[in-house]
Amino acid sequence: MFITRLLPLCGMALSAVVGASLTTNVAANPVENLYVESIPVADQQATARSEAATIGMAPVLVRVSGSSTVLLNSDIQRAINKASRYLSKFSYQKMPLQADSTAEGEEQLPYSLELQFRKPAILNLLRASNEPIWAEDRPATLMWLVVDDLIGRRLPFDDDETGLRQIVEASAARRGLPLVWPVYDLQEQATLSLDSLWAADSKAIELASQRYDAIGTLLGRLLGTSDGKWRVAWEYSFNGTSTYWDSECERLDDCVAGPIDAVAELLSSRYALISTDQGNTAKVKVVGISSFEDYGSLLFYFEELIAVSDVALDSINGDVFEFTLGLTADREKLEELISLNKRLLAVPKIEGSDEATSDNSLVYQWR
Repeated sequence: MFITRLLPLCGMALSAVVGASLTTNVAANPVENLYVESIPVADQQATARSEAATIGMAPVLVRVSGSSTVLLNSDIQRAINKASRYLSKFSYQKMPLQADSTAEGEEQLPYSLELQFRKPAILNLLRASNEPIWAEDRPATLMWLVVDDLIGRRLPFDDDETGLRQIVEASAARRGLPLVWPVYDLQEQATLSLDSLWAADSKAIELASQRYDAIGTLLGRLLGTSDGKWRVAWEYSFNGTSTYWDSECERLDDCVAGPIDAVAELLSSRYALISTDQGNTAKVKVVGISSFEDYGSLLFYFEELIAVSDVALDSINGDVFEFTLGLTADREKLEELISLNKRLLAVPKIEGSDEATSDNSLVYQWR
C-alpha cells in the first residue's frame, strides 16, 4: 500500500499558473495500454470470456514485468488460471470478415474481446510473487530498418508494401517497448546514405542517431530472396556494447519477434525492479514548487515511481519542499528511475560546500 504523509500547506506561497503547459522533454516514454489485451472469441458467453482472460493475462504480465520468465513462476501460473478475478472491464467488437481469413484453413472468429486488467491487482501479484516490475516510463529505442529486395534498397515507411513498419510496431507494442523512428530527411541522408546503413557503418549511424532521444539503437537489414524468403541481420547497440542476430524466415513477423523480445528482456533486466522491504529511505529536496498544481503533480509523480512506497513531506521553505521517501529498492535505483523522466532535473551540489558535506539529500529542480 502506498502511503503519503503531508504537512499543512496553509503557509505555502502560491502563484496562479494560467495556461501553463505541463509537457516536458522526457528521456522516457510513458507506455500506454500495458494492461489491455484483445483476444478473438467465438461468442459473448461467460465461458469464452473466461478462457480469453486466461489467454490474455499472460502477455499483460510479460509486458508489465518486462520478462517472459515471469510465466514460469508457479504463483503466477495459479493466478492466470483465475484471470477473470483480475479484470476491471471488458468489451466486444464485431470483426469484419477478411477475404483471406480461411486461406490457411483457420476459421475467423466473429468477435474481438478487449480485456482491461486491474493495474493494482497485477502489480500486487508481481510483488507478492517476487517478480520484477518495469515502470510505465520506459526508455525508447531508435529503430533503423533498411530493406533490399526486388523493388530496391530503401527505408520502409508507413506505405511500404511489405508492411514491415507496422509489423515492428505491433511486436514492440506486444512487449511494451517504445520505439523512435528516424525521419530520414535531407540532413540525415547527407550523414547516412542507404549504402552506409546497409553496410552497418557504425560511425555514420551513430552520428545520424545523435538527434534522437533514445537509450539504444536497433538496426535491421532485411534481404528479400528470389524464393520469397528473408535473410535478416540485426544489431542492437546499447551502453557501449552491441548484440547481433542473424536469421532466415518466410514471414516478416517471425523475423521481427525475436530481436524485439531480446531488446525488451535486456532493457527490463536493467530498469525493472523487484520490490524489497529493507526499510531504505532517501531524503529529497525539490526546488521550484510554486503552486498547488505543482505540488499535486509532484505527489502523483512520486506515487508512480515503482521504487517509492511512502512519501512524507518534512518541511517547506519558500519554493523548496523536503521529503523523506520510503523505498522498495536502493537509492541508486531511485536516482536512475528519476533520470528517465525529466520532470525532476538533478541539481549538483557544490563540492566542498557545507551543504555537500553535511546534507545527503538528493536535490532536484521541478520542471
